[in-house]
Amino acid sequence: MGLRGKLGAPILALGGVVFALLVLELALRVFWHEPERTSPQLDPIASSLRGLPALKGVLALARPHARGIFAGVLHRTNRDGVRGPEYSHEPPPGTFRIVVIGDSVTMGQGVEEDEAYPAVLESFLGDRGDGRRYEVINLGISGLTIRHIVARLEKVGLRYRPHLVVYGFTLNDIEGEHYEPADPETVARAQARMNRFEDSRSQLLRLAWPRAVRLVSSLHPLPGTYEAVLEQNYLHSPAAWRQIGDGLDRLSQIGARRWICVHLFVHSELSWLRSFDPHARINRRVLEAARERGLTASESRSLLRRRAASRDPATLRIPADGHPNAEAHRIYAEALMAGLQDLPRSCWGPPGFQPRG
Repeated sequence: MGLRGKLGAPILALGGVVFALLVLELALRVFWHEPERTSPQLDPIASSLRGLPALKGVLALARPHARGIFAGVLHRTNRDGVRGPEYSHEPPPGTFRIVVIGDSVTMGQGVEEDEAYPAVLESFLGDRGDGRRYEVINLGISGLTIRHIVARLEKVGLRYRPHLVVYGFTLNDIEGEHYEPADPETVARAQARMNRFEDSRSQLLRLAWPRAVRLVSSLHPLPGTYEAVLEQNYLHSPAAWRQIGDGLDRLSQIGARRWICVHLFVHSELSWLRSFDPHARINRRVLEAARERGLTASESRSLLRRRAASRDPATLRIPADGHPNAEAHRIYAEALMAGLQDLPRSCWGPPGFQPRG
């Protein structure tokens, strides 16, 4: 076979690829319309809330009898600085009480009080018709790390003598004195890499390039991305990981001392529902660490993926800041409900069971 014969097949293949790319580029120019780029805005504040003060920072959100606007919605607290109504410190007779601890996701940043997943969980439990009354108390506060989350349980949550504690875990709970953020230059390079072709005349490049970068980063986090920072802290920094271990140890000790179960519930990240999850190893390590300490544990990713299978996961987020919206909170509540149904029967206690004080 001559040189022309040897080169013929590769040249034809290359030509086919070029032709396919040209056809795809033409199709995108004809049929694809990029969404308008707008700056995220908070949802309009209801007229009934106008005149209320804006609440800023952890101290304002956890202040007793607070009433103001945070992330565009009403945030009110009771005498103990807990979002929601007043509760007696002693559970009423026939009531099974759950305390949910966590950060902004648990608190329900950007959604109404009764839309946050602890409140939705209370509704689900009440529909079981098992003769019990259920109270689910939301101790979540935006901006807390695991150290402060557990401290809030010890100082505030245990006043309510819970029968069960749920820790709503979010990836940024590891932030603290030993947390290692990415340096600004590396972050800037990562952002420049993502935006490399945003002004290209090729619609194919503008559309495909950032998705390709995200796909690569999901398989192997690229330097400067949040995924790379999380991997460094969770998997390669013993000092940072110790913060998670210490927090889980304290939760285990609280459960043993009170004769109650403590359940860890992973808030899966909404951004990666339609691709490989770059946080899978991290979440798996946290789940295993919880179980090693005698805690029960479950996650929300599988149910979230099923619910978002046929649509853009962005529809589950608040445009202003990316937090879960009311629909996502309902799915979190469904996933948590499923996890709690798998708890040992002893975690629910006999009728009239009261935890140790």
